[in-house]
Formats: sequence, C-alpha cells, structure tokens
Amino acid sequence: MPEGRGYTGVEGHPQQQQPSMPRLPLARSRSPTLSQRMLAILTASVVAVSAPAALVFYFFTRDASIAEAEQFAATATDRRILGLNYTLHLAHTSLSRFDLMLRDNLAAPATDQEVERFTAGLEPNAANVLVSRRSGFDGRTQAGVLLHPNAPKGDALYRLHARTQRLMTLYAGTVVPPLDSMWLLTRDRTGVIYAPRDPEFIYRATADEPYTESEWLTLGDPANNPDRRLRWTNVAFDPILRTWMISAVRPFDLNNVWLGTIGHDLFLDELVRRLVGTDELPGTQHFLLDADGDPIIAGRWQEALEASQLTGDARSAFNDTVHALQAAFNGRTGDRGAVHAELDGETVSVLMRTLPETGWHYYIVTPLSSITGSASKALLLFGLTAAVAIVLVVAVTHLLVQRQIVRPIRRLADAVRGFAAGDTEIRAKVDRADDIGDLGQAFNAMADYIATSHRELTQTQQELQQRNAALVEANRTKSNFLANMSHELRTPLNAIIGFAEILRHQMFGPLGNERYTNYVDDIQRSGQHLLSLINDILDMSKIEAGRAALKLERQILSPLIERSIRMAQPIAERRGVNLQFRANGVDLSASCDSRAITQMVINLVSNAVKFSPPGGTVEVRLEPSSLGGAKISVTDGGPGIEEEVLPHLFEAYAHRAAMTTQRQDGVGLGLAITKALIELHNGQIRVVTQPGHGTTMTLELPPIVQ
Repeated sequence: MPEGRGYTGVEGHPQQQQPSMPRLPLARSRSPTLSQRMLAILTASVVAVSAPAALVFYFFTRDASIAEAEQFAATATDRRILGLNYTLHLAHTSLSRFDLMLRDNLAAPATDQEVERFTAGLEPNAANVLVSRRSGFDGRTQAGVLLHPNAPKGDALYRLHARTQRLMTLYAGTVVPPLDSMWLLTRDRTGVIYAPRDPEFIYRATADEPYTESEWLTLGDPANNPDRRLRWTNVAFDPILRTWMISAVRPFDLNNVWLGTIGHDLFLDELVRRLVGTDELPGTQHFLLDADGDPIIAGRWQEALEASQLTGDARSAFNDTVHALQAAFNGRTGDRGAVHAELDGETVSVLMRTLPETGWHYYIVTPLSSITGSASKALLLFGLTAAVAIVLVVAVTHLLVQRQIVRPIRRLADAVRGFAAGDTEIRAKVDRADDIGDLGQAFNAMADYIATSHRELTQTQQELQQRNAALVEANRTKSNFLANMSHELRTPLNAIIGFAEILRHQMFGPLGNERYTNYVDDIQRSGQHLLSLINDILDMSKIEAGRAALKLERQILSPLIERSIRMAQPIAERRGVNLQFRANGVDLSASCDSRAITQMVINLVSNAVKFSPPGGTVEVRLEPSSLGGAKISVTDGGPGIEEEVLPHLFEAYAHRAAMTTQRQDGVGLGLAITKALIELHNGQIRVVTQPGHGTTMTLELPPIVQ
C-alpha cells in the first residue's frame, strides 16, 4: 500500500502520526479591525450595492416584460397557426372523401342516356377543345368539363367525366368555398374543374397547354408518388390576382390503373393575412417559408417579393436574414419557446412555428427594444431610492455592530488565542444570553472536550504503534515463509513430476505390473495438481502484496483465447467435456497483459470443465461490450452456484466458496486470482447462474484509450 501523509505500516493497519494542538497567531493582526471593515463595506455598498440592485431590478423587469410579450405572441401565433393548418388539413380530408365517393359512383356501367345527356352538354371552344356549354355553366356553382381534342373518346371517358362533374357539383358546394376550387385532371389532358380562378378558363383553354408537365399531374405519377399519398405543389404568386396559391394533389387510381389526379387550389391571401395580426409591437416582421425555403411572407421585403423585384442586393439581404433565423433554431427538438438572436446589429426575439400539414416554417421577429421601452425609467427611480435608503442603513448599522457584535467577539477571540497558545485552562467569560453568549459556552465545552480527547488520543496512538509494529513483523514473516515455500516445495515437486514422467514413459525399462503404471500416473497428476495449488497461492500472495506487475499492450484477443482453450483441452478430454469457441466473426483488441488474459481464461474454462457433467459442453464467446470494450464469456452446463455462496465466490480462502470447490479439484483461489487480474486491467467480472441450469462468467475489458 502506498504511504500517504500521516500513515505508515502494513495495508489495513494505518499508523497515525502524533497529533499536536493547532497553533494560532498569538498577537492581533495589524490589519483593519472588524469595525473598520464593516464601516468600509457599508459605505461601499452605497455605490457597489445600489447600482447592481438597480441593474438586477432592471433586468428582472426587462426579462419579465420580454417573457410576457413572448408568451402573448406565442399564444396568438398558435391560434393563428391552428386555423391555417386546419384549413390546409381540410384539403386532405376533402380529397380522401371525394376519392371514395367517386369510386363508388363509377362502379355502375355507363348507360346510353347518360352518355347522350353528357355529350349534349358539350361544345367546342375557339381552340376546338370540348367544354361545357355556356348556357348550362356559370363558372362558379357548377363543375365544368374540358376534353382535349386528341383524348380517346368513348363511354368510359364520358362516364368518368359525367359522373365526376355531377358529383363534384354536389360535393364541392359544401366543401370547396374555404378551399377556393376543386378539379380532376386525367393523363389524357382532360379535366373537370369547380370554381376556377378565372370563370372563363375552360373557354380560353387551348389544345397545346402543357397540363401533363405540370405539378398538378406529375405529383400523381407512380414514378413520383409510389406511396399514393396527398402531395402539395410549390407555392406560386399570381401577379394578376395578387395572391399566393398552392394546390393539394391526390392520385386517382381506378382498378389499379392510374387515371390522373384530383386536387384543391388554395388562394392564400386571406390565410396569410390571418398570420399578420394588428396587435403587434413596432418593428415586428413576419416570415413564412415553404418546405423548400422559398418565401411566402418576406418581412420588410414583402412588397418587393409580390412585385417580383426581390433580386440583387435585396435578395442577398433577405437570404442572410433567413439563414440567421434558421441557424437560431438549429439543434432544437421543438419550436415552442422564443430564441434571441442578432439581426442587422439589433437583438431580436424570434418565435418559430411549423405547419405540420405542409412543412412550412413561420417566424415572428420582434426587436427587444420594442418590448423593454419602459424598463429604463424604472431603473432610474429604483437606483435613487436604493441609494438614499442605504446611506441611512449604513449609519445605524455601524453603531449597532460596533456595540453588539465587534466588542464581544474581540473578547472571545482573545480567549481562543490563549487556548491555541497552549493554555488549556483558559476559558471565555460568558455574561450574556444571546448568540455570542452561546458561542462562548460552546467554546468552553469544546475546550474541555479537546483537552480530554487529546489525552485519550495520545494513549490510543501509542497502542496502535505497538500493534502496527507487530503486524509489520507478521507480514514480513508471511512473505519470508512464502518465498521459502516457493523454493523448498517447487524444487522437489519438479523432481517428483520429472521422475514420474520418466517412469510413465518407461524410459529405462518396463515397470512390469500394470498397477505400477497406474500409480505412476497418480503420482504425476497429484504432483501437477500440487504445483498448480502452490502457484495459485504464490500468485495470490503477489497480488495481495501489490507486486503483480502487468505489461499492458494492444493485443488481438482471439489468438489468446484459442491458446488458452488448447491448454485446457487435456483437462476437458479427461472429463469428456466438449470445448467450443465462438467469436461471431469479430476481431476484437484490448490493452492487456497476454499472460494474465491466458491465465484468466484458463481459470474460467478449467473451472467450467470441472463442474460440467461428462458429455457436456463449455462454450467460450468473444463479443463487443456495450461500453465499446470486449467481453469474454464462459458458459457451462453444470449444477450452478447456490445463492448463499455467491457473495463469497471471489474471496481468497473463503470458507463458503471453498465448500463448493472441495467437491472438485482446487482450493478456490482461481476465481479470486481472476477477479484481481481483471480489476488490474480496470475491468470487471460478472456471474450469471441458476441452480441446476449452469453458470456463465463474463470478463469485461475496457475500451482502448486512443
């Protein structure tokens, strides 16, 4: 055991040095007295305390104002976002319901009368595109039909458009108004539309308009939408209607054949105006970005955006602002609270919300100066009030402290100095019944206790020194005995084992009787067993004495384990036990002593073989640990370990653990040595056992430190 300050002797028996009474200065320091210090502190507090107190009040008021404003903004924004997201989600619900209704409606075959009525209601427009007759279509309350001249005509096409037109006219009258419009677009460049942006749209449609290349159709293509879910088009600004538009698109498949898409067009001008409220602080800006980061609301650049003039330096400044807003929320798992950031040299509060339906991001940016306008006035008033109050407190407090505290403490300090100087009979004068009087009584009681304890401690230390000397001598005797035993026992044992080996191989002639051969085998096995026991005892003694030095190097574990298994193979063969090694293809390394690893694995494998029944299997596994190191597990099929033995399993020479090993070879040192060696590697050993179902012992080695 390394020696520390104040300790000598053998491990487990510290010998304390002779204590001495602490020595304090005998004379008073010439530094300022307590009264002078109190006066200086109280005087300085007029400046040093009032200013920080005023600042604390200012920042508290400022922070409270900011928190209240941010909470109000968050509540209002959540209410607006909820309404906007509900409208967007309505498109999802509407298209799903319309899809089911249209499928049911198309289940019946077309009739001649139905086809005739439908075709009678069509007429060609100026571009020879078949559209609904003007006399039966008002562009608002009815769904109109548009058939490309090259579309393959037939009952199936007419049935689809006739029933879609009729169903959409009935259905959209109650659903579409908050969603602006509804349509069906087929791959054959035909369509049915309800309440388009332009009521004259179908009459001005031409045969060469690229419907099939638009997002309205391509978002339903199985190549672009394999999961057949609702998709949103990119947001676009219509400079004629001065509004933003987005479309919800859902693939329309019939009998597993893709026919086209159904969708809603949403004009966002009213929805966007809901986000920008009138109850805002000066300087507040709003930003709404779509899922691709393109702007819908652009703060102070909104007019330039709607006029298609957000280019050049203005676009660069806008992009810098957007990047700063996005960076302020990087790494955050949610968008509940506000974040403070720097924009254009000004500290602002940024609140962000995400619309789940579309993935849009909405930012509200408010300058902190707009929130904290009145806090500075409160700062000045509080500072003046605090300064006047502290001046009065200084004068009164100084007089009270000088009389009630400083003088009694000085008398008590004189008594303490005298006691520290060695006058153990000195005691404080107690003439008051307050806290200082209690302190004087406590000092007197402490002085009595210290004087008595010092005498008892001195006597106890003398006894400990005598016992420690005896322990040192006993430890020296044990070490000498083990050293002598190593030499005295190993030498004749090696001779016995060697001669037994010569006799077993009958190198100088036959032994004759077969019983002699059996006796020679017994002699050799007993000698090897006795030598193994002696080696275990010596290894345990080295570990206990702290002399078990390890040579830690980066080692690949598989070869070490395989070598250990080969060394334990003869024992397994004698007992009829099968050894298996599984590394599961991993090539793990560890910083370890190869000899120690071999010894630990042999100990665990040999122990498992001893307790396995004939014909059983002992499995050795190498696998990574959860902490990044390596695990070596040895599993047997033996009787397991009793619960009362487990707490003593790794104790050297433990009686209860030895009771288990007495039924087998050994004295129970193998597991104690293994535990000591794995702990020298900064690892640990674990045991999982169940009586009657075997035992698994696992060595866990720490990861290699790079």
